[in-house]
Amino acid sequence: MYVRVELNTQLFTLRVVENIPIKLLPGYSCEAAGVSSVQSTPSAAIKEVYKNIFKTSTEYNGQAIMGFDNEQIVNELLEDVEFCPFTINIREISLFVAGLNSNMFEMGYVSTFFSRYQNQCCLFVQKIRKGLFYVEVYKDTKILAYYEGNSPAAEIWKSVRILK
Repeated sequence: MYVRVELNTQLFTLRVVENIPIKLLPGYSCEAAGVSSVQSTPSAAIKEVYKNIFKTSTEYNGQAIMGFDNEQIVNELLEDVEFCPFTINIREISLFVAGLNSNMFEMGYVSTFFSRYQNQCCLFVQKIRKGLFYVEVYKDTKILAYYEGNSPAAEIWKSVRILK
């Protein structure tokens, strides 16, 4: 998917791409006048390219430019999508469920959330695949901890020793 928009008489092209440092999250590529940038949000990508072209900073709502505020565009993007990720808010944690599948020969479940680990804010990734339970802990792009087991997920979380 890509979107083109004219900003300050210059045509900008935005695309959703793989985020190289953090493959768990999407990246957003912005290109204009031979300048390109991949960032973690569409707003940051636009801001970086705009700053390089016009030598001044600006703020644009990248999600609105991508059309994510337009119900028709969102419906077209979701056409033929079998699963739509969702977020569950539990106390101070916002759990992002990225995948659910009843076929245990494939990835059965994937979710992420941010919490404190070793006194720093980290990304936690929970997975269930082929009857195995996994928890991965990331700080930026570096994996700090990895837990795996075939016991119930609650047993794995006892090893992680957070959220007691």
